[in-house]
Amino acid sequence: MIKENNLNQYEPIGITDDFMFFAVMSDEQICTRLLQELLPELKIKKVTTKAQSQIKGGHEDKAIRLDIQAFDERGRIYDIEM
Repeated sequence: MIKENNLNQYEPIGITDDFMFFAVMSDEQICTRLLQELLPELKIKKVTTKAQSQIKGGHEDKAIRLDIQAFDERGRIYDIEM
């Protein structure tokens, strides 16, 4: 994917770009394959994903925002951060 700069020229963007990271990691097939490669001992068959989840603590705590949460068929939850 490419994005337009101010000079009407295009420059490539990589996985470290926020938009690209969320676009790629929100794809459940890609996310499943990445987790399978990183954690082969877990034998992950399929995941579902949720982007930009928040976990709230107590009333005085700040919320934590997770980039991507993935859930596998065994109920395991994976936090995927840039």
